[in-house]
Parts: sequence; C-alpha cells; structure tokens
Amino acid sequence: MRKILTVTLLMCIVLAVTPVTIPAMASQYHSLDFASLASGSGQVIWGLVPMPTMKFGAYEYAAALDEGFFWFAGRANVSEVEPPSPTSWLITTLILGLKQGSVQAAGVVAAKWTYDGEGYELALALWSTKKTWGAYAEFSSGPPGNLVHLHMLTVGYNKDYYPLNTEKVTESPEDQFDPKLASMVFQGVYKVNGVEQTISGRALIGMAVFPNEGWRMSGLNLWINELHDYVSLGWGNIQQSIPEDLYGPDKPPAEIIVPPAEILEVYMKPR
Repeated sequence: MRKILTVTLLMCIVLAVTPVTIPAMASQYHSLDFASLASGSGQVIWGLVPMPTMKFGAYEYAAALDEGFFWFAGRANVSEVEPPSPTSWLITTLILGLKQGSVQAAGVVAAKWTYDGEGYELALALWSTKKTWGAYAEFSSGPPGNLVHLHMLTVGYNKDYYPLNTEKVTESPEDQFDPKLASMVFQGVYKVNGVEQTISGRALIGMAVFPNEGWRMSGLNLWINELHDYVSLGWGNIQQSIPEDLYGPDKPPAEIIVPPAEILEVYMKPR
C-alpha cells in the first residue's frame, strides 16, 4: 500500500463508506471519546485541499514542516448507522454518526516551515460549535485478498450542507467536504518572515489508525478567512510522501518526502 500522507483523502473515505440513507439502528454505543497528539515533522499543502474526485482552492506549494505540534481532543454522543452492503474492495463493520449539538472538542496547532527561502509560522486554537458534526468508521478497504483495516474519524462537517439533510441549504454534494463551510472554528496568528497577522476561519479535523500495520495519521484542513486560502496540515508515524500525481495540473515539481513525526498518538474509543 502506498504510504501517502493525505488526511484530506481519509476524510473523503469516511463519508464514502457512510450509506446513502444513513438509517439509525439500535446500538451498543452511545458516545465516542477521541484525542490525537502529534509533534515533529509533518506536511503542509498551501492553497489547495485535494480529494480524489474534487478539489478546493488552487495549489500554491507543498512542504515538509520544520517543526509541528497538534493536539486535539473531545467527546460526542453517537448513533450507530447501518453499514452499506460489503463489496470485494470495502467491508464496513461499524459506523457511528456524531450527534450534532453534542460534540465538545478543542485543540491547538503550531507549525513552522520554509519554502523558497521564506520562513512561515502558523499557530491556532480550535473549538467546536453547536453545529459540529462528524463520523467515525471501522472498515477494511483495498484490492480483494489484500484488504487493509482502518479506524477513522472526521470532526467538523456541517450538517446543513450534507446532501441528505431534508432541510439542506445547498444543492452541491461537494459542499459537505468544503472546509470553508466546516463547523469547527479557529483563531490564531500567521507569520511570514516574522511579520505577524491575526487570522480566523473554519476547520475539518481527521485522524486514522491502521491497527494491523501500526500506522497512525492525524491532521486538519483549513479555510483562512483573512487570506482567502485553503491549507492542509498532516502528521504520520511513518515516512510518507506528497505525491506529484495528487494535484493534477497543479502538481508540485517533484515528490516531497515527509519524515515521520517524533510523536503521533491517536485515540478513538466508542462507549
């Protein structure tokens, strides 16, 4: 399995395994505790949030972080969702929807990187709102005979933009993935060569564990109001890469190698 550090793709997969009608069912689970701690090298993609079948923004550059720190934790009430029928490439064993209005989550981010001789810094505080929604899933995916088991969580979807919401305010299915419309919010500072600017915006947070392989990933996709820009930040516990072919015509000039984070812990516990 190619080791690609793209938390954006993980977020897309979480909703991809959620069945179209999302019927609630009797559940042994009523809540979900979650947390992630990352420190050390990670990746930043500036200007673009890429996904398999869509993208938000326009690619400006990508870089490995010189320093990085990410802490995020919370709790939510959940309802179990009936999994979709298994296929040869996807077997879903558990889906939990985070109940809107019950999510209590917060976090901090600090990152430094260098690109084209310029020094950049980002420091943020994040928190949930009454509209914060999300999804947790446990499933196996991959080619037949070589399935990889994953546990994944995304926090920050806005249910107003979920296509199946009967009171939806949008006709665009892509809106559910757009960080500009996310329900986690943040405030912080952005620096370029030491020149500081106050920023605010919205965020989608994702985390994943590959229990059999021991791989862990976490990160977030941002929309920054003051800069009118998208940003993706991610960490992993193994060396990974930002591949050239991820960006289509906006691709970087060469594959960027991202060293593993010094610390990368992910905790997701249904109760």
